[in-house]
Amino acid sequence: FFRPKAIRRYLRALRRTARLLGAVRDLDVAIARLEQFGGKKKRAAAEQAAATLETWRAQRCAAHAALVAWLDSRHYARFVLRFAEFSATPGAGARDYTPKPGEQPIPHQVRHVAPSMILNRFENVRSFETLFEGETVPPVEVLHLLRIECKYLRYNLEFVESLLGPQVGELLGELRTLQADLGDLNDAAVSKRMMNEAQDGADPGVSRYERAQDRIIHKLSSKAEKHLRTFTGYRNRRRLALAIARI
Repeated sequence: FFRPKAIRRYLRALRRTARLLGAVRDLDVAIARLEQFGGKKKRAAAEQAAATLETWRAQRCAAHAALVAWLDSRHYARFVLRFAEFSATPGAGARDYTPKPGEQPIPHQVRHVAPSMILNRFENVRSFETLFEGETVPPVEVLHLLRIECKYLRYNLEFVESLLGPQVGELLGELRTLQADLGDLNDAAVSKRMMNEAQDGADPGVSRYERAQDRIIHKLSSKAEKHLRTFTGYRNRRRLALAIARI
């Protein structure tokens, strides 16, 4: 709904901000998980965890410094001012959808496009049902894609939540539960990968940590399957249809 040239510089700044924030967050989560793991183990395992923690904390300091440098920069301050003005200016950067005489109008208003956008996102989430029909659980990478689709659907619903009526409240609650489980699962997978990259995978301490994360991943994968089936069930499909009908 925007001209690409009008929003290109804003997207670049937003992606850079997200990338720098994500680097710090991933390390924060990995450090917290390893601190919790090390605190439950015997002295030898705790010492092994301490060595990795020292490395990760140093990386976190560097990532945080890069983030702060960006947030304190003139470029970021200029971006915030310009983007705030852009966001508060009706029609700024918008495509022109005024129909020409004799031509069919292009759908562009919320009431025209929100229903199909929401349903398309719901279709994407529901398509993952097929991956749980076999005997094997979908790999972590695929479940991460499901998490992303859940996030997109949630954003679409929240954007027009005030138009959807009371039906959408419980629907969003169940969607957030599913997304939270998938987020915790992804955090465990990322933490496991970071540990493997930081230490020798053959080390007994590393193996114990990876097995602990694998147990978490397995548990959350089972929960995700249950929550996905509940979320895409008849009751929520009916709620979604009634909510969309109010737009």
